[in-house]
Parts: sequence; structure tokens; C-alpha cells
Amino acid sequence: MTNVGLELLVGSTWVGALLCLVLGWWRERIAPWLSLLAMVATAVGLGLAWSGGDLTLGRLVLPIHLDALSLLFMLNVVVVGLIAVGYAFDYMRDVHHSPVAYGLLLAFVGSMIGTLLADSAVLLFVFWEGMLIASSLLLYGWGEGERARQVTLVYFLYTQAGSLLLLVGLLWVDGQAGGGSLFETVNMLRTAGPRGLMAMIWLMIAGLSVKMALVPLHGWLPDAHAVAPMPVTLLLAGAMLSMGTYGLVRLPLALVPPGQWARVQPVLLAVSLLSMVYGALLCLAQSDAKRFVAYSSVSQMGYVLYGLASGTSLGTQGALVHIVDHGLLKTLLFVCVGAIALRRGTRSLDRLRGMWRDEPWLVGALAVGALGLAGLPPLAGFSSEWEILGGGLVAGWGAWGYVAFLAPLLTLIYAVTLLTRIGWGSAEAANAASGARHRIPRSVLVAMIALAVLVVAVGLFPGAELALGRNSLSILQWVAP
Repeated sequence: MTNVGLELLVGSTWVGALLCLVLGWWRERIAPWLSLLAMVATAVGLGLAWSGGDLTLGRLVLPIHLDALSLLFMLNVVVVGLIAVGYAFDYMRDVHHSPVAYGLLLAFVGSMIGTLLADSAVLLFVFWEGMLIASSLLLYGWGEGERARQVTLVYFLYTQAGSLLLLVGLLWVDGQAGGGSLFETVNMLRTAGPRGLMAMIWLMIAGLSVKMALVPLHGWLPDAHAVAPMPVTLLLAGAMLSMGTYGLVRLPLALVPPGQWARVQPVLLAVSLLSMVYGALLCLAQSDAKRFVAYSSVSQMGYVLYGLASGTSLGTQGALVHIVDHGLLKTLLFVCVGAIALRRGTRSLDRLRGMWRDEPWLVGALAVGALGLAGLPPLAGFSSEWEILGGGLVAGWGAWGYVAFLAPLLTLIYAVTLLTRIGWGSAEAANAASGARHRIPRSVLVAMIALAVLVVAVGLFPGAELALGRNSLSILQWVAP
């Protein structure tokens, strides 16, 4: 039996992409509406699939399954996808071959959705590669600046190298499975502990760390975010980074045998702390607002890995919930940076000053995102960050558990730095340097307001996302109580 909701969830983006390509040549202006309709249908499909109870498409059709863990990540992808497509309405109005760009945007989102639903090694890797191909084509064809093609090449090589490491592990697991359910096989291998298991675990951790942009495998991230058109940046930062976390939770961490966790945990702890601190320091060294926000993702993914490394229910729940919070907060920050760049005609922090006097609402929305990223209540990010840090204490890491509490201080420092460099200072000199002001498109304003409201609402009423995080833990057998 098939599920109508799952069919909508899987097929809407791909049908929308095809229609954009086929009908776009006839009437170019129809592509944005087709894209938005496809994303709305995807959201409806997610709701129907989850409420319908039948969460598996027959294996003769596609080996696809939706459970509590994939649901949490799916919500993030669908929300960010809706915002990205809505943002593109005005942003991509005059770009060349816009129907193709919209089709690739939908293919990018569809590949992430397929990754979250796939229950076979082959299908998961097909969708994983789909993410890389769609995003690379978007960077190559619509990237901004003279270095767009060079940056695309670096992005492709980095992420393809990570994909190949993941592929080796997937082929090994699939060989053990004999073509059966991927995640049932993973749980079986964890207890069986066949020869070569730890080597495959380390290969997959390395490959997935590239997608998460963890130090020292983060080199692709700042340039890719900086040159990408803003709708693509929203998907890269708000959604695609979470795919690395999903893969890490589903595959290598789930494969670690109970007696081997102590071999993996110190490495994960070291990489997480390094990413948390180094990413924050790199933010402070930036003069481009987009690169500033991009580097904060390195630090935030360090938080996520720290929670997972604890191996505790508290820390893991915080890490999973932080994926949703990070998606909202990072998307809001990039939308604000995009609006500021459109308004002032520059992304240079040295030329963006004094905006509080002229555009307090814009600086206010930026403050919601920046302070939420710093984990201040009552904003999204507070509950998840403190659960993550609490997980380190529960794990019994001693001094290292307390050292990690310095990371929110660094986050607060770079958040306040971003706000002061944009909001305060001499407006006259900045205005003279940046030239005439431009109108902010309506679609950008709608996206900004919607995200700011969501960030505040989730912060005030975190119960729903925390419940989703708790439900997800039941899927993860490697998490300690």
C-alpha cells in the first residue's frame, strides 16, 4: 500500500522542477508560481504522511520510510525550502534562464527530501549526489562575482571527495545487507561487529564532516555561501548542512558497537570544540557580512557535534533540536543580510553603519537572528544550546564540559559585533560610501517577518520541537539514557 502524503512529499518537487523546465520557455513568469505550488504541495504531503500512520512506500516502488527522526529534519528542509522559493520571487525576477534556476532549486530540495526518506544504500547515495549536482549547477550558472566558477569547482571537489568516502561505507553496509533495509542492517551490524566495521565508521565520519563543514574540512563553505545567489545560500546554510548531521546520526554513529564508543568520543569532542571556537573567531575576522554569517555555521555545527559526541539523551536531543533552530536562525540572518545589501548596495561591514536610525526594523530582525544564535532567551536556540551543553556535563567530561560553556560567550561576542558594526556608527559616512538606497522587495520582507515571528514563537513555546527531539531518540539505539 502506498501513502498519498508520501507520494506528494517525494514527487512534488520533481514534478514542479519538470514543469518549470517545460512550461518556463513558454511563459517565464509562471516558474516562480509553479515552484511555490510545488513547495506548498510538499508541505501538505509531509502533514498527510505523518498524520496518516502509513509511513512506508512499498519496496517494489521505492524503499522509502518516514519516521520520527527523518520527520524532524524534514520539517527543517521544507520550511527553509518554502522561504528560499518565496525569497526568489523578486530576487530572481530578472536573472537569465530563471525557469532553469527554479527547476534546479526544486531539484536541490527534492534531493534533500529523498536523502531523508531513503531506506536503501543505493537510493540514499543517488539523492546525496543529486544535492551536489543541483547545488553545483546553481553556483556555476547563477553565482555572483568573478570567482563564481572557481568557487564552484572547489565546492564540487570538496563535497565530492566527502561523497566518495561515504560511498565506500554505504557499499560495505549494502554488501552486508544483501539489498535489504539500510537502517535495519545498520542496527544488526552494530551488535554483530564484523571485521572492518571501525574503518568504515571513520571513513563515513570523515565524509559526512565535509557536508557539515566541520574544522578542518570547512574550506568550501565561506566562498560557496558568499558567491551563491541568496536563495541558494538559504538552502546551503539552512538545510544542506543538516544533511551531514542526519547521515552522521543514521550511519557511522549508529554503527559504533557498544564497547567501542570510548574510541570515537574523544575525536568527536576535539573536533566539536575546535569548530565551535575556530568558527566563532573566524567570524570576527570578516569584513563581508555574508561571509561573517557563513562562518558562524562552522561554529554552530560544532555545537551539534558536541551534543552528539556526548552520547547522552540530553545532549543528543539538544543537537537534533538545534538543527531546526539553526535552520530558522541562519535563514533569518541571511535574509536580513540580503535585505541590507539590497538596501545599501553593499555587503561591506565597513560601509554598513548607522542603520539603526534609518531602518530600526531591519536591524531589529537582524538582532532576533543574531541573539538567537547566541542562545539568549526567549528566542529559538536557547533550549537546544543549553541541552547540548548540559549533555557534556552529563557525559562526565570534567573540565572540558565546563570549557564548552565559553562557546556561547564567543557566539554572543560575534553576534553583538555584527549588530554594532551594522546598526551603530556614523550613518553619514556610510551613506556616502554606499550610494543611493534601494527598495527592499516585498518577497524579502515577507520572508524576514515570517522568520522573525517563527524564531520568537519557537523560543517562547519550545515544547513542540523538544517533543519531536524526544521522539527521535527512540530511533537511536546508540544513545545512552
